[in-house]
Amino acid sequence: MNYIEVGKIVNTHALKGEVKIKSYSNMDRFNKGNILYLGESHIEVRIKTHRVKDNFDYVVFENYEDINLIEPYKNKLLYIKETDLEELEEDEYYIKDLIGLKVYNEDKVYIGTVKNVSEYPANFMLEVLKENGKIALIPFRKEFVLEVKDVIIIHEIEGLVWK
Repeated sequence: MNYIEVGKIVNTHALKGEVKIKSYSNMDRFNKGNILYLGESHIEVRIKTHRVKDNFDYVVFENYEDINLIEPYKNKLLYIKETDLEELEEDEYYIKDLIGLKVYNEDKVYIGTVKNVSEYPANFMLEVLKENGKIALIPFRKEFVLEVKDVIIIHEIEGLVWK
């Protein structure tokens, strides 16, 4: 069974088992009743309550309604089963599908390989490892990313990809 990271418990909150979660997903993964898998051992948990505050999700899991029960899971990752991934709209991508893709410019010149995708306030950025070992940050916006298939084709402007 393959699991996909959807967030991380970054802290506990209050005494009734509520946890503060940094979400790695822009989908409604933390709604009441949803099933997640906690930590490396993928313990199945069901969401009892959910609220959002300051760009964090606050959740209480059923059967973990006490700070002493949930405290050991602080800094642990939350997962879903890969089979639970939703179908995406056109021009939407899962980060896991972008990592490892080769990146070329419009002239078919190889730039590097996507090693990570990071979220910044303005947009997502492709972290592309170049052959010289340096990282190029490419905004994941239609102005720069022209095509995503088996490879990524970018519109390279001066200063976007450093030598």
